[in-house]
Amino acid sequence: MDTEPKLTPEELVQLFVSSLGAISGTSAIGVPITFAVLLNGIRQPKYYFSESTVETFVAISWLFFVFALGWAGTTAVDFHLESKLIEPKWRNMDVGEQRWRTRKWYARTFVAFLLLFAATFFLSLVVMSYVRPVGYIGIGITFGLFFYSVSKRRQS
Repeated sequence: MDTEPKLTPEELVQLFVSSLGAISGTSAIGVPITFAVLLNGIRQPKYYFSESTVETFVAISWLFFVFALGWAGTTAVDFHLESKLIEPKWRNMDVGEQRWRTRKWYARTFVAFLLLFAATFFLSLVVMSYVRPVGYIGIGITFGLFFYSVSKRRQS
């Protein structure tokens, strides 16, 4: 087992901030789209769900996009600030503390991904109520990407 983390604080921050940038970008697109759908109304779904349920799913998706956008932004700022504070101390820091900080950063980034996956899942349910195969594909891809990202994290 390695006794030192593989990445420097600067590399870790760059990794996390770039991930959070992708989440912020996706959420920034999802927020206005789902909000516009809510304002323009929902037409009668063909399968599975009632009109009010589909409207609720779109609203939940919008909410998760907003949460993901806010969480990713504040977490990115926090990463930058914390990295500037601990960068000079990183080499002399106890390995346990380095690991704790790295795990904390991974956990905060993972929460942002969870919020984005939840928004995508609810949008896939909405699509499924109109076009079943495309909704099923969306749900499959959402969960596939989720499990892929979890497995990649476990390998690192």
